[in-house]
Amino acid sequence: MSRSEDTLIALLRQLVAVPTLAGREGLSHALLTGELATAGCDVHVQPVPGTAGNLIAARGRGGPWLVTHLDVFPPYDHPDPFTLKVEGDVLIGRGAIDTKGQIAALLLALQHSSGPVQVALVADEERLGRGSAALQVPEGASGAVVLEPTSLRPAVVEAG
Repeated sequence: MSRSEDTLIALLRQLVAVPTLAGREGLSHALLTGELATAGCDVHVQPVPGTAGNLIAARGRGGPWLVTHLDVFPPYDHPDPFTLKVEGDVLIGRGAIDTKGQIAALLLALQHSSGPVQVALVADEERLGRGSAALQVPEGASGAVVLEPTSLRPAVVEAG
């Protein structure tokens, strides 16, 4: 395994360990704020009524706008949902696919880049979508990429 893969798995392990069910996304804010700040971003929490708030980060002005959500679907009766398991090249844990894996990849990419970028990590996507509804496109954003699983097929529009 390469150093980048090790770093990616370590980041994902930390993210999966935080039980960010809808309404509890704030539990991840300190970890994510630290990682985003280390990558040169200014970070703040955008208040969103009824939620933990959106985590908004910017490195410079303009650049791409990268958006995803912090909350995960409830684990129901899973015996150990917040511990990442690695079975060969498969990563198993609550949110590993939707969307903590994408957040880990985003953090790793930010560590290895220096250009301007805008990031929005929203709350309440799995329930009522209040975090997304509260977003405003950052000034100068050159386009947006929503980090959401799509079976590796680009989706150029999204309902909702």
